[in-house]
Order: sequence, then structure tokens, then C-alpha cells
Amino acid sequence: MPETSSSESDLNILLDKLKDQTKTTINCLNKPEGESYALKLTCEMVNNPFYMPFLLVLAEKKQINDSKRPLPPPQGYLLEQELQLDNMLVRENIINGNPSSEYDKICATKITNKEKKVQLSQADEEYLRDKQQLSDQFHKTMMQIEGRAVEVSPIIQSLLQKHRMVRPVAPYDMQAMIWNCNKKFTNLRIEVKMQTCQAIKVLHEKLANHPRKRRNFSKEVVQILNDYYLEHISDPYPSDNDKNELARKTGITVSQVNNWFGNKRIRYRAQKRKGKPEETNEQEKV
Repeated sequence: MPETSSSESDLNILLDKLKDQTKTTINCLNKPEGESYALKLTCEMVNNPFYMPFLLVLAEKKQINDSKRPLPPPQGYLLEQELQLDNMLVRENIINGNPSSEYDKICATKITNKEKKVQLSQADEEYLRDKQQLSDQFHKTMMQIEGRAVEVSPIIQSLLQKHRMVRPVAPYDMQAMIWNCNKKFTNLRIEVKMQTCQAIKVLHEKLANHPRKRRNFSKEVVQILNDYYLEHISDPYPSDNDKNELARKTGITVSQVNNWFGNKRIRYRAQKRKGKPEETNEQEKV
């Protein structure tokens, strides 16, 4: 009995010593200047015949305890928030897709008209340029975040493999640390997407509040519209087909054609009441 008691006492002393060495080694691993000392302590611990059995027992007990507490589920509110931001970015054509927002549809129409020699306003050009820069910066930042997320997992696994030499590391530890890192990257992605959506909103407000100057139709456009008006002076109300044809010939929208004829009829009647012929070669306002 005394021998057994003495053996247990010696074993407890050894275990306490191993615990102290473990704490010292872990602290040294976190300091660059302490790497050599940590390596020396690690070698002493590994070469100790009681160390590995002791470590295996601790790891087994830790794994049993960890198995009773599963990993927390994914943060549902984070996933829902990111999905809402993704939908907005898709509508704004930042994430792949066709232009679907009202602002982009308007600008897409104006770009089509630009090919027909109808110039974009300065505000429209600034909007498209700023939005393209915003899109480029967004994709660049997201690529950096995804790249770092891919790099972190093997770094965590390598770090915990080193810790496994000086302390018990269960699979739960590795999974929990990777889960926490993924959560941080999710929060980072949400922050970037939220900032991008806010910047797009600012661009929309800037474009909507920009004072727009009235522009003149070209002489060719006015001539085509005036010729039709004079040819149908008795009934200057073009049909929908005629409006579409005039819009195709002039490169302006059907709505602009409709507005031009409405204004033309009003001016013609006013001039007729005054007994003055209306000039037909003037450049009409948009």
C-alpha cells in the first residue's frame, strides 16, 4: 500500500509538471523569440514515457465531452440578410444578370439611342462610369475575401496539429475554430455588400436630383416630323404604327414623338388664331 501511494504521488507530481510545461510551451509558441525554447520543452515532453499516454487520456475525455455539445447551427439571420443583399445586387447588375433596375433600363435605352446619334447626358455618363467603378471594386474585394477564406482553413488545421503535440485537441476544436472563421468571413461579405448597396442608392439619388437641360432635336429629326405633320395637316394625329415608324426614322422614343406632335398642334392652333404662319424649320426642344 505505501508503495502504491508513493507511485500515485509521483505520478501526480509528474502530471502537474507536464501541465506546467504545456502552459509554458503554448505561451512560448505565441512569441517569435520563444520558438527555440518552446521546441526544447516540446522535445522533453514528447520524450517523457508518461506524456503520450497522459495526453491520449485527456484527448479521449475531451472528445467524449465535446461529442455531447454539437456545433452551433448556421446563423439564419446572417444568411437571410446576405440573400436580400444578393437580390438587390442582381437587380442592379452588380452580380451577374441583365440590367433589371429602372435606372439601368433607362440608361440601356439611352445607350441604344446613342448608337443612333442621340447623345447621353453628362449625368447619365457619370452614373454609368461611377457604377462600373463600383462594380469593379466590389468584385475585386469579394475575390480577396474568398481567397483569404480558402487560405485560412489549412492554416487553422496546421496550427492545431502543432498544438496537438502539447495539449489535447479534439476534432470538435478544429471544427469550431473553422466555423468561427467562416462566420467572420460571412460578416465581412455582408458588410461589403451592404456598403455597395448604399453606394448604389447614393448614385440613384444623385442621378434623380441632377438638373437636366432641355436639348434640341437635330434639324433632320425636326424636318422628318414637320414633313409628316404638313402631309397630314387635316388630321395631324399619327397612329401608333406611324409613331413607331417615325421613332425608328428619327432615333427618338415613341413618347418623344407623341409629345412633339402634341406641342406642335398646340403651337399651330395658337399661331393660326393670331393669323401668323408657324415656322417649320425651327429646332424643337426635347
